[in-house]
Amino acid sequence: MKGGDCSPPFLFVINTLIKLLTLIHTITMNKPFATLLSGTTLNNKETNTSTEVTPPTKKIQRGKRYEQDPYNETQNLLYSRALFGLSIYSKEDIKLMHPSKRNRIKAVHKKAQRIINLWKQEIIIELSNFLLQDLFQDSPMIEEILTNSKYNTPYDNFTCRLSFKTLKMTKPMIIDRFIEKGVLPKDFNSINRL
Repeated sequence: MKGGDCSPPFLFVINTLIKLLTLIHTITMNKPFATLLSGTTLNNKETNTSTEVTPPTKKIQRGKRYEQDPYNETQNLLYSRALFGLSIYSKEDIKLMHPSKRNRIKAVHKKAQRIINLWKQEIIIELSNFLLQDLFQDSPMIEEILTNSKYNTPYDNFTCRLSFKTLKMTKPMIIDRFIEKGVLPKDFNSINRL
């Protein structure tokens, strides 16, 4: 198997389940419950009354609030280099860069991508195991899947293409994992500007 050419069947099913759950979550959670029931009449049997559900009105919001990044320029540079590699630099900058620095950035990027890929698969496996165990509690086939390491081990040669957002992976979580695995320095959180 080559990376990304074909995926193990189990991971394909899990990826499909995650996409479905994400779609359901998006549909139900991005709208208030009253909006989903808009135009419906709810009957209260105890008081013999009925009420029509109307969606809440939107408040006008003045000015947007943007999320502030708690990391400084140096920390963001190290994080971006690990996550995106040489693609954060222009072609001219890469040509001017010393070959050993280029090789170092490539090596760190490759290691970071491998860590991220395996971590994404671990999250998918954990979520799918929870989902399968919840939906099919007494199934011997599901019990075999949950206990067999063949189905619960991330594949090094499979590329997980789900986004960080879909898997609820945040920048601080990724930074902590990179520090833990040695991609970023242990003193990353205390690094000041250069």
